[in-house]
Amino acid sequence: MLDGLCQRFGVLLSRHQGSNRPNELPIAQHIANTMWALSKLKYAPADELALSMVDRMVALCHMLWRQPTPQAISNLLRTCAQLSVPVKQIDTDSLASFFLGSNRGQGTQQNSANTASSLAVIGHLCQAHFTRMLNQMLALSVNHQELSELQLRQLHQALDWLKPPSSAGTLQGDAWLNLKDKLGRLGAWPACDTQPSFGAQLVCAALTQLSLRFKATPVIDGYRPAALLEPIGGGAAIVVAFESTICLKNRPSRLPGSERFRQQLLKRRGKLVLLAPPKAGVGVKEVAEYLKPILTAAAGGSLDAYRR
Repeated sequence: MLDGLCQRFGVLLSRHQGSNRPNELPIAQHIANTMWALSKLKYAPADELALSMVDRMVALCHMLWRQPTPQAISNLLRTCAQLSVPVKQIDTDSLASFFLGSNRGQGTQQNSANTASSLAVIGHLCQAHFTRMLNQMLALSVNHQELSELQLRQLHQALDWLKPPSSAGTLQGDAWLNLKDKLGRLGAWPACDTQPSFGAQLVCAALTQLSLRFKATPVIDGYRPAALLEPIGGGAAIVVAFESTICLKNRPSRLPGSERFRQQLLKRRGKLVLLAPPKAGVGVKEVAEYLKPILTAAAGGSLDAYRR
């Protein structure tokens, strides 16, 4: 049924492309609502259709009286992020610029946090856009529009995604620190309220049995992996986390944007080892035997530097 609905929407988009009746095409709210609903259903439309919707939204930004609201743009970008739509950066830049320059209330704090987070997940967030978003949010905070923990988590993760590598120049590093200061005035990283799972406790018990040094269920960029192994004397750390059980219903091989983003941030902390959640009834010894060769390979052939 969803295939049929998507095909019908595609017909509406394509029927009048290049015609003299552009106003008959779906309006911005129709596009935003359709994409939002598909995201909630974890159903990814064909890339051609999704990109046609994005193209239409970009075109509407230039049509007086038919321009999208900040919320419509925010919802569209959030859906593109979650469904891993291969959207072009020139289009996301156009939508972000219109969102920031809109004179229709400039959006809300939630729309701004969603937009920043979505652009980071897509991989298109730039410092210039993030700076303008933070400036607008700081202005709104003066009027006592405080940020929620979810909004702060979204913004801090976006900031971490923007963090330049250690090899970056001084100017780039100073620009990022300026962003960090602005965000700090909006609020600190909220405490991670995710409780360690039984699987994580089992992995930690197995690591103890293997006599390895590790931090149990640390918080890394707002996520809580099972363990973090750090070698003696420096070197690459190993992050042990579980695979996500969330997938797109019609494209199970395509990672949802949120999961791809989680893996990207965890990889910045060290070599990422993803495990399938342990099955019921599995004991510590079995998990240790399963982990040992995997971690040895991640460590480059020897776990000596990670032993207690």
